Amino acid sequence: MTLLKSLLVCAWLGIVLCGCGKADNAPKVDAAPFNAAVEEYCRTKNYGMAIAELVALTPNGDTAVMTCKMKEAEGLYGIAVVWEFTLIREDGRWTVTGHVKK
Repeated sequence: MTLLKSLLVCAWLGIVLCGCGKADNAPKVDAAPFNAAVEEYCRTKNYGMAIAELVALTPNGDTAVMTCKMKEAEGLYGIAVVWEFTLIREDGRWTVTGHVKK
């Protein structure tokens, strides 16, 4: 029984130690320029929608895909939908090229 307890403790310590001290090496992406592009897109299209929550952001060079939970801009109706935006970077500025509802 003592051997079993020792093995369980060692296994548990091994699991804990493997996960400790590892930094998230993925670079952090500043979402502000992407948010601004989405806000401008919704404003110019008169959609009346605003970002409620950023779900995912995947930049890839001069293109990006951004998935957001959207809400009605005035917050009157409690509408919430998920939209996926495609973006391109031109002259250092992000622009939405389109969106699809998810």
